[in-house]
Amino acid sequence: MTLAAQVHDGLRAAGVEEAGRLAVAVSGGLDSMVLLRTCAALGRDLVALHVDHQLRSSGHEDAAFVAALARDLGADFEGLSVEVADGNVQAEARRARYASLAEAADRHGCRWVVTAHTASDQAETVLAALARGAGLRGLAGMPLVRPLGPGVTLVRPMLAVSRTAVESEAATRRWSWREDASNAGRAYRRNRLRADVLPWMEAEHGDGVDLRIAESATAARAALGLVQERLQALTVGTGRLAVEGLRALSRDAQSLVLAEAAAQWAPEAGRSASVVARLATLVDAEVGACVESGGLRVWREWAAVRFETSAAPVLDGMLVSTPLLETPDSFPADRFTEVVDVDRVSGSVQVRGWREGDRIQPVGMVGSRLVSDLLRERGVARADRAHVPVVLVEGEVAWVVGHRLSARVAVTAETRGVLEWAWRRSEGAG
Repeated sequence: MTLAAQVHDGLRAAGVEEAGRLAVAVSGGLDSMVLLRTCAALGRDLVALHVDHQLRSSGHEDAAFVAALARDLGADFEGLSVEVADGNVQAEARRARYASLAEAADRHGCRWVVTAHTASDQAETVLAALARGAGLRGLAGMPLVRPLGPGVTLVRPMLAVSRTAVESEAATRRWSWREDASNAGRAYRRNRLRADVLPWMEAEHGDGVDLRIAESATAARAALGLVQERLQALTVGTGRLAVEGLRALSRDAQSLVLAEAAAQWAPEAGRSASVVARLATLVDAEVGACVESGGLRVWREWAAVRFETSAAPVLDGMLVSTPLLETPDSFPADRFTEVVDVDRVSGSVQVRGWREGDRIQPVGMVGSRLVSDLLRERGVARADRAHVPVVLVEGEVAWVVGHRLSARVAVTAETRGVLEWAWRRSEGAG
């Protein structure tokens, strides 16, 4: 099968319409230049998009090279420039690139952005995932299609094409391209896989290792689809999986479903076998049991296992502090309003959600108690406690909004000035 036929089949498998306009992401390197030429040979209506990450001095030359080819092929061209945030350079560059491509595709009336990822890129992705223990999702590698932005889909029509085939096509047709010097270095793991690991595997197991790994990734993605279908069937509310449904699964199927739920809720959280095993214990645990890993928090509820991120919760309002001219004769009946001693809240005031270990000294009580005990007594489910606003003064709990005020900020006979604290809930908040 010719390379053009493979690209055509890849586009068709992705659901790309025959007459649909395509935005082709073109770096100027071998793979993307071959993809652009091949899509043009297929008679597609094209716009070539080149992204300059401003990380290499040759970025302008690369853009000019791509623009010249686009012009020769009768395709539109747009050069894009992005700023890469600090942190993991490759990850941040990818994030900025895809965001820019999605916006540009929309401007040009393109519903699809096509990239030149090959079976060799897929093999590198899968090997890297294996090394870090990424589970079924990692084995599935890069998907053929995925959402890129509102109304825009990313398509990888060359995932069944080896890099060797791309090189052969370019050599046979004497096509030119730009070399990225960074690809020849050993600084990045992917480069080392490409230069050292895959060649060794081919020497040991014969040509086509990248294609065979890519085929395995396709099989893993099909299995992942089945797991996701089962997960959807067990979902009984936002982040909640039915316990009885989980119990009906085999141990292996249960582990796969829990791992996928964790991946969807907190992609950066650990999904090692030990973490998944801990999640599985919640199926038969007591109500209130909790497992945390990275940015993931999972609770055992009465009839469900609830997943949520353990990042700071979004609170449904704000604290409004208003000075009062005199101490009121009676205090507000509204539980979201309190009157406090102005001199006792003169330090740093902070508002956040409840956290495990928070303590308060309620008005009229000697000593302190756990806020969690207070909330439990007042019927607040453990999974909902992080969304209860807590006001702190100098780092100590002064008010559990809607529940109890601390004696340390309460008005006394010695109070000389007062503030009204009011929690103003956001519009539409329940």
